[in-house]
Order: sequence, then structure tokens, then C-alpha cells
Amino acid sequence: MNPYNYSISDIQQIVEQYQQLKMFNTSLYREAMYSYCDMAVGGDGGPLGFTPEDWAQICVDGLLPVDTEPTCRAYNYPGYSNEFFLSVLTALNETEFLDYNFGV
Repeated sequence: MNPYNYSISDIQQIVEQYQQLKMFNTSLYREAMYSYCDMAVGGDGGPLGFTPEDWAQICVDGLLPVDTEPTCRAYNYPGYSNEFFLSVLTALNETEFLDYNFGV
């Protein structure tokens, strides 16, 4: 179990949110799937593209240099296992996206 104790219902809720996103914003959905694929194989999900106001404190709390670039995983999913992201991708039937982009 991870420190956040995510459950099957947590994964189902995220899957439902991404299913809605896919219907209304395909490009944002694809970007999210790319990040999830990267995190499923141990990556950081890519840079956030901005620095959140609380990022310096998160770095201090996590014993990281305060000039560390914020990433999707470090900011939104600290401590989440690779398996969590793989579970979401599997539930969304996006494992072929993982195979194609990451050779897994």
C-alpha cells in the first residue's frame, strides 16, 4: 500500500474523470496519458510548466534543493507507485499507448 492508501475506488474515480476529459478535450487527455505512461515506467511525468507558490516549501519538506524543477509526479503524486499509474492506464485501455511510446 502506498502512503496515500489509494484504493480501487480512487482509481475508478480518476478513470471516470479522464473518460470525461477524453470526450471534451482530446489533446489534454493525450498529454495526461503521456504523463501517466512516463510515470508508470518510473518517470517524473514531465515538467509542470510553472512553479506553484508552495513548491519551495514542498522542496524543503522533501529535502530537495529549492531550485528543483517541479514535475507532474513530484507535485501532484508524491509517493505514488508506478503500479498506480499502470492501473489507471489499464482501466482506460491505454496500455497500447504505453507500448507504442515507451516500448513496455
